[in-house]
Amino acid sequence: MRKISLDDVVLEKKSFAFGASAHLTHGRLRAKALAKPTSMATAAKADTDTEAEAEAESDEARNRDGWIPVVVKTVNTKDRSEELRAEKDAYACLERGSTSVEHSHGKAKIRRVYGEIDESAGNRLVMERMDACLSDVLDGGHAEVSRWLPAAATTTAALMDMAEGLSALHASGVAHCDVRPPNVLLSRDGARDISSISPWKPVDQEQNQEREFPPTSHAKVADLGTSDRIGARFEPDYVHRRSKLVHLTADRTASPHIDVHGLGVIILEMLSARNVGTRSELTMVRRALEADIAHYNDLHEKASRECCQEEPRPPSESTSHDQVLPVRGMRLLRKRPRTSISWLRPALANDMLVTNELWDVAVACLHEDPASRPSMESVLDRLAFAGALAWF
Repeated sequence: MRKISLDDVVLEKKSFAFGASAHLTHGRLRAKALAKPTSMATAAKADTDTEAEAEAESDEARNRDGWIPVVVKTVNTKDRSEELRAEKDAYACLERGSTSVEHSHGKAKIRRVYGEIDESAGNRLVMERMDACLSDVLDGGHAEVSRWLPAAATTTAALMDMAEGLSALHASGVAHCDVRPPNVLLSRDGARDISSISPWKPVDQEQNQEREFPPTSHAKVADLGTSDRIGARFEPDYVHRRSKLVHLTADRTASPHIDVHGLGVIILEMLSARNVGTRSELTMVRRALEADIAHYNDLHEKASRECCQEEPRPPSESTSHDQVLPVRGMRLLRKRPRTSISWLRPALANDMLVTNELWDVAVACLHEDPASRPSMESVLDRLAFAGALAWF
């Protein structure tokens, strides 16, 4: 891992706790510190050095003053130091992984670590700073989730980012073992390239023009301190400290199946805009979503039959949008839920093609038998299909 001089890091006053024995401090990193000296370059490492210099130039281009916003993670106890070593080992495995394009894209969906501060203690990592944590967004309820993930397409895109990062981690021989909202970070972005979601460009049927992809949020998987090599056996204290929702395998070893289960829980949380903290809460949210989805499917089926039986009324100034039967694909008449409280987010209730696919993926990921769960690559393929459906 790259050594970073303390002279190249400016720490800010903003700091907050990260667990009981670690804290994060906002700061800035000199972009030029990421470029390796040319005297250290060798023929065997030419490609690696070129890639590092390109990343540094890209970071410096995004920050005109030559400084990159970062977060410095500091650990204070032996237990957290062990997690820090696990985090370094996971990133080392990622760097030694495949050089394929897919693996490179997946690595980009893992929170970037620029290096460790070069000091004798060696207990501080300089990491990429993101805009928000998924857990905090979910705590904000429907309004906050809709601000960050305003549509079914953007929700699916964020889930694809998570699956892509975890898939690259698994391909490197590492399992995260603690996939949950506090370990997923979001960053705001402008219009996103539609080719990353669907090979077809959406067309507005009324204006006969290509529709612009709405502003969305990129998601990245973070906190690899809980990770371990696939097949490694967990220590008893490790099992005790893990989240109540972490679904360990029978042999108590690190496995991709644990991450698949964790992603399934996140899908339910993003469908309902609710944080789930215990197994009983997971069961309650799952049953409520299942009932809501069945209800909305019935409403959409009824609206579809009405579309086939009657001619849609042309919109007028005195007619609201909700009173006009839609004509774009499967985007049917907006309906209210059975009760005043809906567990399913409105943006997803209006796009049942995507919602049903996401629900099926979540159910497969949450299968009680770990061996029956799909691989993360399979999950990514199904999420890509859901993303394509969002543009029909």
